[in-house]
Amino acid sequence: MHTAVEKGKSTHGIGLLSHAVVGYPSVSINVETIAAFAEAGVNLMELQFPFSDPVADGPVLTHANQVALASGTSVNDVLDLAAQVTQKHPGVAFIAMTYMNIVFRRGIERFISNIRAAGISGIIVPDLPLENAHEFRKICEREQVGTAFLVTPTTTEQRAREICTASSGFVYCVGRSGVSGAATVFSTKMLAFFSRVREQSDVPVGVGFGIRTRDDVAGLEGIADIAIVCTEAIKRVEQQGVSATAAYLSSLRRVGRRDAADHAPG
Repeated sequence: MHTAVEKGKSTHGIGLLSHAVVGYPSVSINVETIAAFAEAGVNLMELQFPFSDPVADGPVLTHANQVALASGTSVNDVLDLAAQVTQKHPGVAFIAMTYMNIVFRRGIERFISNIRAAGISGIIVPDLPLENAHEFRKICEREQVGTAFLVTPTTTEQRAREICTASSGFVYCVGRSGVSGAATVFSTKMLAFFSRVREQSDVPVGVGFGIRTRDDVAGLEGIADIAIVCTEAIKRVEQQGVSATAAYLSSLRRVGRRDAADHAPG
């Protein structure tokens, strides 16, 4: 996972993470979308296991979860897709995004073992409190699955330090209070908050919730390691199609050294 982040930073100044709700709008479109996003330079991809009560997700992702569940998408379907795309796109780090009920139903040990066998290298569980995560973290460490815990603008400094310590993959810095999807404006105070978290963390720091524009991403360079663009990508795939969304993601970061060399006049 860290290799993928460093590649994004060295080429574009910051890593880029996006998202797929597996089964929305269909698994075949997920495969097409992931391929296009990888080609567009996305460094990390969340694969979301559909869940009936995705408490951290806004209306767009909640709807996507409902559609995926209605079509019968199962945990095994997500694992099958993961095994396929991780083989096809070895330069992309794939991260499981799920809720604890799904993990408990399968069993923590079995679930983590399953995702690792499918090639997934990290996991985000937004509704898992740090106090209840000891066994989960121990199993993830053994299976070499990086953990990503969330820190929010209302998190105390002591709590933020604990979250940074517990996160072995990256720290997910929430750009504002609330659920995913709404627009975000980064105040000076908010940018200082991101910087403090980065100073406390030994692993990369990603910023998400409301990242939409090239200016949003540019404003995070030097403050965060990963720009997280999830809801906007899902919405654009539905409204504009896969190719247009891939082009949008590609446009969010400055042209890197390698890209500039590729496009330099001969």
